[in-house]
Amino acid sequence: MKTTLIFTTAVLALTLAGCEQSAAEKTADRIEVQTDDQAEAIRDNAEERADAMEDRADIVDNGNSAAGEIQSDMMEDQADMLRDKAEAKADAVEAKGEARADAIRDNN
Repeated sequence: MKTTLIFTTAVLALTLAGCEQSAAEKTADRIEVQTDDQAEAIRDNAEERADAMEDRADIVDNGNSAAGEIQSDMMEDQADMLRDKAEAKADAVEAKGEARADAIRDNN
């Protein structure tokens, strides 16, 4: 009887331990998905804004003046900087999410 009770308790403990790891893994996975989605939204938003800036730059650069060409070039440079900044921010968001997920996995 004692052997059966000890065996049953051990099996139950292992089962519960497995559930905890599974929950931790699910939490870590969820964090990674959320941060990946957030990073993608940052990139998409920046791309839309940069495209709009380049469209306005094309309008400004109507070919009639050197000033228009200079202003257009500056706007295109700003669009490129916006993309670069968004990419860096998105990368940081992903790295932070991965670090949080890894910490959760390491603690369980």
